[in-house]
Amino acid sequence: MANNIISTMIVQHRQLQKQITQAIELSKQDKSKAQEILTILQQFKKNLIEHLKLENETFYVQLLQKMKDIEKTVAGFLGKYNNTEAISNSFAEFAQQVAQVAQALTLRIESEESGVYSY
Repeated sequence: MANNIISTMIVQHRQLQKQITQAIELSKQDKSKAQEILTILQQFKKNLIEHLKLENETFYVQLLQKMKDIEKTVAGFLGKYNNTEAISNSFAEFAQQVAQVAQALTLRIESEESGVYSY
């Protein structure tokens, strides 16, 4: 996944957090801050829509594709080495590929557990 997308989203996250914090702080004052709060909320809304578009149309699409690629890799490996003869006849290649599959699978599992499942 492109690091520039992730970097952009992190910058957007900080901006959104800053704006909502500003609105909270102003709400602790008095109603004379209503116009200033509204201005912040309007900018927050614009930034949030832009951020969600990037996430939904680019980031999650790429993430899902990466997860599907890992699934295809594992399925292909399991299909190729589905009997003892296949493993024995290509043992050196099998040993290399099983390590690669394990690495890809570990990446997927850790990504799911530290990100998606933490909700």
